[in-house]
Amino acid sequence: MPSTPRSRDPEDTNHEQVIRIAKASRIPWRGAVSGDAVLRELCGKPGGLFAFRMLRALELWCVHSRETGELFSRPGMESLVHAIAGAREMSDELRKALVAIACELASDVPNVSQMELGCVFVSNWAVEAGARNTALAFADAAAVLALNPRYVFFAGKLHRTLGEPRDAEMWLQRASAFASRALDWETKVRSVGALGVFYFKAGMIERARRTLQAALACARRRRLKEFVGEIWHHLFIVAADSNAWKEADLAAREAVLAYGRDDERLPCFAHDLAVYSILRGHYRSALDVLLVLVTRHWRDEPANLLLAQANTARAAAGCRSVAEYKEATAAFTRLADRLAEVNTRATALLSAAYGAFYLERWADAATWVHESVRVARAKGETAILAEALSLSEQIQNRRASTSVQSRWE
Repeated sequence: MPSTPRSRDPEDTNHEQVIRIAKASRIPWRGAVSGDAVLRELCGKPGGLFAFRMLRALELWCVHSRETGELFSRPGMESLVHAIAGAREMSDELRKALVAIACELASDVPNVSQMELGCVFVSNWAVEAGARNTALAFADAAAVLALNPRYVFFAGKLHRTLGEPRDAEMWLQRASAFASRALDWETKVRSVGALGVFYFKAGMIERARRTLQAALACARRRRLKEFVGEIWHHLFIVAADSNAWKEADLAAREAVLAYGRDDERLPCFAHDLAVYSILRGHYRSALDVLLVLVTRHWRDEPANLLLAQANTARAAAGCRSVAEYKEATAAFTRLADRLAEVNTRATALLSAAYGAFYLERWADAATWVHESVRVARAKGETAILAEALSLSEQIQNRRASTSVQSRWE
């Protein structure tokens, strides 16, 4: 990355094409994330105010870059670069990214690709720093610059995890369209597949199925074999969740064939096959698989481990294995207490509530299902929300019925 602002020779190779593509592709700045929210969470973080100033500079550049004349004072930007370079306690990742963006903004012809990359680095830093709004804002900035459809896809994925559903859908749709224009078929398949997962979580089952089938067709047509197994895996989940057992069996078979023996996603697929067994009432076989998975996998992936522990507890409850249920529940509770923002939280809480429901542990069942409702509502996970509300009603009815029976006895 550059260390000082520079002028460019007008005869630089492809510089006119870069300007033309940048201006044609750039999406108007939307301001989806409040500047106040970004500023509040950056205050007190080393380098945070510099990051906020750079975000505002990017916004100005995106809105006004087509106008003639100098937008930023060159001496002013040089002073900002030196101030960032000399700031204390700032992480090197953040410092290099901010310096790179500032240098490009001060240049006669900014290198948009460098600015995109710098925004992605700042977004990654913000995720690690727990600055959610900042991460989303810089992901949006990378997408707004939009020379590379992969950065638009990056924004969509991040909004699907941390942001608002409407923004996730918008960026993923833009990524899909942009990837088609750029002939970037890998990003096309990933974007359409991610949209399918988004629609599934939003409870739009038929739309999810159609979208995933479109992703599968594109992957086959473009001979992107590395994505075929994952898409069949998602189609299996959609079919299983809607109780389409024959369709689920077919998708599972195709996923096994496409994944092969060494795919890194096989543990997740094994977990989802175990959940499929739970849905069909085969608790013992599900528990045997899940007990192996939680001891061997996901030590560095707490979101996946949280979900697996919850389903282990549910399977143990279905088997009426109280000792294994207590052990799995204790492990789940320890994880859940420290993982407040992971994207599997609502689903995991719902699974834990089912386990408590099976064993008539009403207090735990009610606590977990209510928290699942809260998280699913906040995340816009409509399918999980509907199922959690249904389970909550069942818990209330069964609890009341049990209470009446005990009084009569």
